[in-house]
Amino acid sequence: MRVNRRERVRLEKKKNKWMIAVQTILTVFMFIFLLTVILQRISNNRVSIGGIRVFTVLSESMKPVYNVWDIVIDCLKIVVPAGVSVGLGIFAYHKNQ
Repeated sequence: MRVNRRERVRLEKKKNKWMIAVQTILTVFMFIFLLTVILQRISNNRVSIGGIRVFTVLSESMKPVYNVWDIVIDCLKIVVPAGVSVGLGIFAYHKNQ
C-alpha cells in the first residue's frame, strides 16, 4: 500500500507534535527536580517543596541498602510507632539550632 506524499507529511507532523509534547513534559519534570535539589542545597534541607526533601548519603553507615553518594528522596509523613516495620527506611537527623 503506497502512501501519497500529502499523507506522509501529515503523519510526520503528527509524530513531531507528539515528540514535542513528550520533550516538553520531560523538560518540565527535570526543571522541577533540579529546582528542588538546588533549593534544598541552598537552604540546608530546611525547606521542603510539597513535603519532599532530597538527601545525599555521605557515609557507609546505611549499607547495604544505600551506598555512599546515593541520593535519597524523602517524602515527609507522620508515622505512628505501630506503622513501623522491618525494611522501612527511617532517617533521623539533628536540626542545627
